[in-house]
Amino acid sequence: MAVFHLSWQSGTLSEKPLLVDLPSIRSVLDNIDPIRNGLLLDMTAILTLGTLEVVREILEALRPAHCPIYLFPGCMGWLDREISLLQTDQLPQYRQRFQQLQELLQRARAIVEIRNEPVSGDSLLSETAREAVGMIGVDLEHAIVAQAYYLDDYFELDNLAHLPEGMCISSAQTLAALVRHGMVRPEDAIRIQREHPETFGNRADRLEPISLNRPVLMAEPTLLAWYEAGLLNQWVQGGEGWPRIIVGPWTWSSLIADATEGLVYREALQRAEATREALKEAMCQGFIQECPAAPVVSMDLARLQEAWAPALMLFATAKERNLVVWTDDLFLRLITDRRGLLSEDAAFRPLEERVRSVFAGVMVAGTEAVLHSLTQAGVLSELREGQLVWSMIAHGYRVLRLRQAFRWRLQQVPYTPDSPAIPYRQLLRDLKQVVRWIPEGVGADRRAMFGRTTLVAIITGLIAEVWAAEVPGFSDAHRRHLADALLHIFEEAMEG
Repeated sequence: MAVFHLSWQSGTLSEKPLLVDLPSIRSVLDNIDPIRNGLLLDMTAILTLGTLEVVREILEALRPAHCPIYLFPGCMGWLDREISLLQTDQLPQYRQRFQQLQELLQRARAIVEIRNEPVSGDSLLSETAREAVGMIGVDLEHAIVAQAYYLDDYFELDNLAHLPEGMCISSAQTLAALVRHGMVRPEDAIRIQREHPETFGNRADRLEPISLNRPVLMAEPTLLAWYEAGLLNQWVQGGEGWPRIIVGPWTWSSLIADATEGLVYREALQRAEATREALKEAMCQGFIQECPAAPVVSMDLARLQEAWAPALMLFATAKERNLVVWTDDLFLRLITDRRGLLSEDAAFRPLEERVRSVFAGVMVAGTEAVLHSLTQAGVLSELREGQLVWSMIAHGYRVLRLRQAFRWRLQQVPYTPDSPAIPYRQLLRDLKQVVRWIPEGVGADRRAMFGRTTLVAIITGLIAEVWAAEVPGFSDAHRRHLADALLHIFEEAMEG
């Protein structure tokens, strides 16, 4: 979710969204009030609140609503284990170096040239060479165009034949050239070779002297090695004699991915710890409690009895206490939906019906529905509800009912037909993707059914919101244009 959010903010949208619901007209019209009887939060509800950083805020909003709140059985133990794993996976020194290296290169644009796009035109490498070197070939073409050295200590010797003679150099050669030109002191070079022999030790295969009159394109492992040795900091200071550094598209994208991973791990740990602290405080105050698990009777589900055990236990626990299951899990939403699960295997239908009949009185609600219930109860403002639901969209939650978020957007950003603001372009683009978000393994008939019923539920609500919204300056002509755009998406889906 955090990675999707970063992708959404950058405008690249390279990440797939998190499919949490496929609303139908029936589920929309049911309009249940999840906070009426009490809530049983599953782990996805807790993950959502933690991701949005609103655990305390929403718990405080629920307090005056006099809504009993229970955490799923074993919740706090699960949180402890997740935090322990995140702490183990932090590897701060390992992960932070990628972000520090990225920032260093970005600050040194006077001597560092970052290439973001492949070389235009026909490939400069033969098909055989591209197959041999892989994705690093994107960078190698930049080195060829710039007549630069390619500095890579891990380049396979068998692939040297695919490159211009003398183009690929080693760190040992480069360090020797820097010493020869008086830019690195000999004693410093000896120390660096002793401390980093794998990178800077003399290699018999690449000891030919090189000049420093050409730019140097560096691979990511080499950049890291020079950074850790302290030489890259010296290099990017520039000065007479230091060659320009080129960072190719493949190396740069890899570095960004590694830096992003470190950032995501740190944020995940911080949010998980904050979530645990907020839940502990609420438990100490007696406001929420962890619910003991209720027994689950056998429903003759064959092998699926074990596979579905966590969901069945959650439903049994909710049924025993007459609670609404608060979940952002697609399986829990669809197992209680008459359309059933995504699979086209007909053998699932009677099993799904068996689960629905046993837990007929158990209601399921997502975070979006809970937020709307809090607004209806007067303990959360419409403005805040819209902000939070839009934040869910930005964090990758799909498919939401969107009416409140849409209303908030209409009030915040004017809609202009000639040049719609980015939020409207994002929303319309997203709605076109609904069918594609359904997993590829789902058959065409079932995929079409879910896509169409979902779009009916969402788009009818959005069109109603277009005409009902009280927004200054939102003329009938503008409303008609936006409504037509929404209707066009639905018609395309129906025709497809």
